[in-house]
This record gives sequence, C-alpha cells and structure tokens, in this order.
Amino acid sequence: MSLNDLNIKDKAVKSVLKTILKFKMLDSGDSILVSISGGPDSVFLTSVLNLIKDDSNLKLYCFHLDHKTRDGQSKKDAEFIKGFCNQLGIKLFKEEIDAKKWSIENKLSFQEGARKLRNKFLESIASGHEIKKIAVGHDADDNIETFFIHLIRGSGLKGLAGIKPKKGKFIRPLIETSRKEILNSLEKNSIRYCKDRTNLENIYFRNKIRNLLVPFIEQNLSKNFKKKLQNTIQILSDENDFIGNIAEKTIRRIATFKKNPEGDRIDTIEVPIKKLQAYPDAFKKRILLSAIEKVKGNLENIKSANINDILKTCFPGGERKELLFTENLKFVKEADKIFLLYEKSSAATGQAPKEYIIPKEYIFNPGEKQKYRELGIEVFSEVFNGNIDYIKKQLVSGLEVYLDYDKIVPPVKVKTWESGKGEKFFPLGVKGSKKLHDFFIDEKIPQSERDKIPIFFDGEKIIWVGKYRIDERSKVDSNTRKILHIKIFDI
Repeated sequence: MSLNDLNIKDKAVKSVLKTILKFKMLDSGDSILVSISGGPDSVFLTSVLNLIKDDSNLKLYCFHLDHKTRDGQSKKDAEFIKGFCNQLGIKLFKEEIDAKKWSIENKLSFQEGARKLRNKFLESIASGHEIKKIAVGHDADDNIETFFIHLIRGSGLKGLAGIKPKKGKFIRPLIETSRKEILNSLEKNSIRYCKDRTNLENIYFRNKIRNLLVPFIEQNLSKNFKKKLQNTIQILSDENDFIGNIAEKTIRRIATFKKNPEGDRIDTIEVPIKKLQAYPDAFKKRILLSAIEKVKGNLENIKSANINDILKTCFPGGERKELLFTENLKFVKEADKIFLLYEKSSAATGQAPKEYIIPKEYIFNPGEKQKYRELGIEVFSEVFNGNIDYIKKQLVSGLEVYLDYDKIVPPVKVKTWESGKGEKFFPLGVKGSKKLHDFFIDEKIPQSERDKIPIFFDGEKIIWVGKYRIDERSKVDSNTRKILHIKIFDI
C-alpha cells in the first residue's frame, strides 16, 4: 500500500475536490468521521481527505462496522482497516454486530438493516465526540443505481432526484466521481482495498441493476448514458429542491405544530382540510411529505401508496379515519382537519397504551397562578366581588371565563377527559344535559385532541370545559355577588 504518489493533480482527486467546493461540504477546522468499509470507495475517500487534512486543518476519524458475515471474511476486512488507519495515523472507532440476525429480527432486508445500523452508530459516535461531519462513500454510479431502483419501484420526483450530496451532518464527496475513475486512481497509486465478492452476486436488487441493467444499456443503447443520466439527475434534484422549499413554506403557513411536553420534537401537525384542498393534488403530496418529514424526521418506509391513502380521505365531514404508517407515525382525519401524530410505542417506553392510562387530576386553587405542564397550560384565576353588570362590560375570549363563585362547591380540580365514562354537563345556552363525548362531536373537536382539554370541576359537577363552554349551573346571573375569573395560557 502506498499513498505517497496520490496528489491533487490526480483526475479522481480533482473531481472529489471540485464536488467538495461546489456543495460547500467542508470548512477549515472541521472534524470528520469517515464511514469506512474497506471497499474501494471508502478507502479512496479516506485517502483524499487525508491528503488535504493539513492544508484544510481537518481532524479525521474513521468508523467501521463489522457485520460478522461472509464466513469470517468481514473480520479480515476489519483487520485490514485497522492497519490502514494506523498507517495514516487516523483514530478508528469500530463495532461488530450480527447484522443479518438484527435485520431479520427487525423485519428488514439485509442491505437496509445494515445501512440503518451503520448510520445509527455513525450518528451516535459523531454526537458523542462532537464531530461535525460524517463522510460516506457513495459515488456517481451509486447515484445512477439508486435512480433506477426508485424508477422501477415507482417513485416520484423526490426519489428520482437521487442521493443528496449533503444532508445534515452527512456529506458525500464522491457523488460526482465515477467508480471507474476511483478504481483507476487506486490501481495507479498501488493503494490496496478489500474486495467484496457479494457485489458480484445478482441476489440483491441493486446488484442486478449494477451488473446486468447498466452494462446492457452501455453496450446496446448508449455508451455515454451515465454522464447524460447524471445531468438528468442533477436537473431533477434542482427542481425537487425548488418544489420542496415551497412545500416547506406552505406547511408552515397552513398548519399548526405542537411539540411534546419536553419540547424536543414536533409530535403533532394539524392541517385544516379546506386549506390543503386549495392546492393541486401533485403539490398536496409534497406538502404532506414535508409534514411527515417534520414529524418523523425522515421519509424512510413512507410509500406513495401512503400519501394516496391520505388524499382519499381529504374532504370535510364523513367518518373518522385512522392510518398507521410506521410504528410511531399515525395519520388521523377527523371532521374538517387531518393530523399527523408521532407517538412513542408502548413497547419502546414500557408504558401502557394510551387508552389504558388513567386520566390525571390536579388541584385548582382559585385566586392562584398555577402551571399544569402535562396539560400544556398555565392558569390565572382571581376571586372578587362583582355582579352581572361587570361581566357585560368585559371583552371575554374563549380562553377565559367568569363564574358565580357562590355556586361552586369546593374543592375545585382540573382533569383530563376520560373516554367511555359518559360524563355529562349542562352546556351554557343548551337545554338539558349533554355527554362530553357528544359535545366534542358537536364542536368538531378531533378525538386525538380531546384528552388534552382541561376539564374544571367542583365537588358536584363540571363547571367549565376549558377553552370551550361553561356549565349553565355555574353562570353569572342577576343574583351573583362574587365572581371567579379564570384565564388559560398555553405553554
């Protein structure tokens, strides 16, 4: 193995450096974690970054995942990588796991499972060691193969736009460099690498495209088709980014975003159907994809059929619809709104499923300012002498109420709604009583939102369905002498 002759005049090296500059992948002083398998792409990527690390003031690290496959060959690859990194003076992080077994347990193909595992380790190491960038070795041929995979599987523009050169922490400096250029450079500079015989086996979908489809097109249809297709992918990528940016701005404008109590991620996106209906179906899909990505964090395992299923339900009225996309992502259509919900699974959290969690009660002290973090509200209240004439002069919002304090039987509490209990109250302005469930339906309050509504009640009755309606029996009238004023603030 010799790296002494590799220099920036090398054709493949120049191609990589051009890509790094074009997409602004690196800054002086960056720390980079390189995903290295031992194959030609990752070895070449590491070699190029090592070549420029001093001039660019880069800090290089490598990570290798031993999949424990190929009858022990993966262990030999791990030993090769250890020696390679030692020669270059690069710190190596390594892990080993039975990727095949893990993929079967998680109902994934081996290639998809291995990729998920690898990315999980890469992100964990980068985060734990404050490494800014993660470099992976996808080359131009990988991009072409990915295009065909998505084309054959029936992808839309987003899939046909290919592999992004840069996304988040991940950078792909080889994405515009061909596999042939990389192999020629490695051979010319006598740089050794590992050969994976499984790449020659036409078992996997990608291998069939690489070994059968692409050579057939080159030999029988167009020798220069790769270069032409690269240009097409770039055009599609630019158009995809343009439409994606507009969809991103649109979803922010028409939707309501709600974070979980810890505030570390969006767990609900609420979209009024009428606002979504204003756009053509093609753009509706992009809006929905943008919303899903915001809630889920990515679009893995989201199929075009999922989006079509949502569109079929996007009309006001009708019965409630609920679709489970992945383990944690749920779509709900109710009344005139649609909701995308991220929910931690009971298996993952060790908690009981939502429908079996007992509703919580909280003490409410009239005249005090109190926070109920699990309900996402802060409550201000006061008790003062007053009558109905005072109330008539007030501009009252839906977040506040004035009640007859003498009609309230202590203690006062706040709780969440309990489905199936059949609780009733006497809504102001309505003759007779009504079940909370029926009241929510009349008010078109989605089922997914009902357990977040604060219910204020005293020792005998409900006095206020927070933000919506007071009980007739608690209203201020001509006999009122003392008033309880309650106002809710979202937190």
